[in-house]
Amino acid sequence: KHSIGVGAVAKVLGRLAGFPSHEEIFIAGLVHDIGKIVLDQFAHERFAEVIGLVRKENCLIVQAEERVLGVTHADVGAWLFEKWNLSKGIVETTRCHHNPALASDNVQPVSIIHLADILVRAMRFGNGGDQKIPMVSEAAWNALGLDTSKFDSILQEAGEEIEKAMVFLDFIK
Repeated sequence: KHSIGVGAVAKVLGRLAGFPSHEEIFIAGLVHDIGKIVLDQFAHERFAEVIGLVRKENCLIVQAEERVLGVTHADVGAWLFEKWNLSKGIVETTRCHHNPALASDNVQPVSIIHLADILVRAMRFGNGGDQKIPMVSEAAWNALGLDTSKFDSILQEAGEEIEKAMVFLDFIK
C-alpha cells in the first residue's frame, strides 16, 4: 500500500512540478522501496533485527538499517537497479529518496519521490516500515517550486489519486 501510495502521490507532485513523464514518476514511486523486499528475502534474520530496533527505539527504518546492516534499503534497491541496467533516473530516485541532496542529475524526480514518501507516511497510508514522519528536505521542496498555500489541495488531490491507484491491489488478491 505504501509503495502504491507513493507512486500515486508522485504522479500528482510530478504534474504540479512540471515533470514531463507521469508514468515514469509513478513507477519510480512504486519501486522506491524495493530494497526492503530484497533485504527481507535475502537477509531475513538481519532485516528482522532492523525491524526490532525500529520498534524498540521508535526510529526511522533507514537509521536502523544503517546501524544494523551498515547499508540501507535505498542503497540495496539502487544497486539492484544498476545491475538490471535501469535508467540513472530510477537508480537515483531509489538511492536518494531519503536524502535528495545526494542527487546529481535527477534532482527534480528525486525530490518528487522524497516528498511523496513523506506525504504518504503523513497520511498514514500503508506502512513504510516505521511510525515516523521524516522532515521534508528544504532543498527538495525548493527544487519542486511548490506553493505552500496550495498544500491542502495537494493533499486532497493526492488522496484521490491514491484511491484510483488502489486498483493495483486487485491484481495481487
